[in-house]
Order: sequence, then C-alpha cells, then structure tokens
Amino acid sequence: MVLRLPGVRGVVYRGSADKVWHKVDQCAQTMDSFRRRLAWRETFEELPMIDKRRILAAGKTIGQFVFQRTAAILVGPPAATDGVIQNGSCFILRVHGKAYLGTARHVVRFWMDRRATGESVVFQIGRASLEPAHRIVWEDEQADIAFLRLEEAEVALIGISTFEPTCGWPPPRPAVGDFVHITGYPAFQRRQPGPAAYDFRSLGFRLSVKSIGEHHLACQFEREYWMVTDGFAIPPVGVDLGGMSGGPVLLERPLAYPLIGLVAEHTPAYEIMRVSTLGHAPETFEGRDTV
Repeated sequence: MVLRLPGVRGVVYRGSADKVWHKVDQCAQTMDSFRRRLAWRETFEELPMIDKRRILAAGKTIGQFVFQRTAAILVGPPAATDGVIQNGSCFILRVHGKAYLGTARHVVRFWMDRRATGESVVFQIGRASLEPAHRIVWEDEQADIAFLRLEEAEVALIGISTFEPTCGWPPPRPAVGDFVHITGYPAFQRRQPGPAAYDFRSLGFRLSVKSIGEHHLACQFEREYWMVTDGFAIPPVGVDLGGMSGGPVLLERPLAYPLIGLVAEHTPAYEIMRVSTLGHAPETFEGRDTV
C-alpha cells in the first residue's frame, strides 16, 4: 500500500481474509509521520530506501487489518444448482454489545427481489446462511445502507473480526482531503474452482476524499500516481468493481481507524467510488427489527 501524497496519490492492495493480528496503532503513527514529513520537504521517491520499506510495510499491515474485517456475500441458488450468482461485500459491527451485519441495501435487495419471484436463493456469508427479510434493524433507501441483526453463533460462522466504535457512535464525519481505506470483493475476481465452491479475492484502496454530500462522499481514482504491493497488478481501466458494494470504509486518523461508511457504488466510466457515510445512523439498533 502507498500514499496519495506528493509524487504518490493512491494505493491498491489485494489480499485474503486471513485472520492475522497486527500492531495497527504503530502503523498509523508511521503513516501520520510520513504524511507530515512530505507536507513540507520530500516526495516518496526522495525518501531513503529504509523509510520507503517502512511505509510500504505499514500500508500492507493496515490493508490486512481491513481485510480481516471484510466478508463476501454470495446471493445465488443452493450449492451444486445452476443459476445466476451475484455477490456483494459486508462487515460486522458491534454496538452496545450486539452484533450487526452492515452492507449496501441493494445487495439485500438482490436476495429479496429474487425470492419474490419464487426462486430458491441463498444469502450466504462464510459458513452462515441468512434470511435477511426480518433481520433488518435499520435501512436508508436513499443512502443505500442496511444493517441486519446477527446471533453470536452466526458471527462465528461468518468468521471475520468485528468492528467496534473507536471514536463513538454514530461515527465522525470525514472532510474533503481526508484519507479513507476502502475494501471489498469485486465480482471480476471471483473464481469457481468447483460446482459448489467459490473463491473470492479482496481488493482495497487508500484514497483521498474529493467531495462530500449529506450522507455520502466520493473518491476519484488517480491511476497515474498509484503504487501497488505484493506484485499484484492494478485493476484494468474501466473495470466494473461491482461486488465491492457493502464493503467497509475506514477513516484514517492518528491511532484510530473508525468505520465511517460503506461502499455504495463504483462508476467505471469516471472511475469514481461513492461511499455511503454512517454519521446519521441511530445510536442503537436495539428494538428496531423489521416485523
């Protein structure tokens, strides 16, 4: 992972959802120190090699921190049955001790619309198969946000680490120029190694906030300044990143990476990532289950 700073404006990182514990606070200090250093003197290319390696290592660690808190949602027919496969992304948030699945509302609608036609279709995350219809505790149709109630046994079956509010809930509002970390599972990287098996590969970005609306923000891809880690290639220009919808978006702060939004839409023609922000979320989801 690299920084969008003088001489370097973005980051693309890829990885798996393996659970690995990292000292993210130390990496945040490294990033913050690097950002302040470049603000007045050097570009990334002018730094000594040892500093470059420290920055790239810190970026990779932060990327893995986000990966282990992101899961893919599969919407499709039961295993070994032919049919259309759709996928989205999601995360788990704990508020007041309760666990909730966060994703884009239109990902939940994939399942609801197909069920409404009588189709047999699953909504699967890891080893957990859910029925979303009566689990919704909060949704915002215009902002494209949905939160679903989870049981602890389901959290274990999903198998990812959970987010807990680090800067209060609802989360803080970002500003233009802030950096955010965006992660999800685009469908173009999905593979099917067997009739009942799917392999998802995550894709993430560290991007600068370009504009902010009432309940959203937007980031513009600036490919000419991107660098990558681990030898992976940058996604092709114009590639559809559908499948990342619902993935978590973290705001970069010294010593903290609060969850502040989720992926709502990617526009390939203009290479803009639209994020739904969560600053207007209710303080608690308890007692809000859909009947």
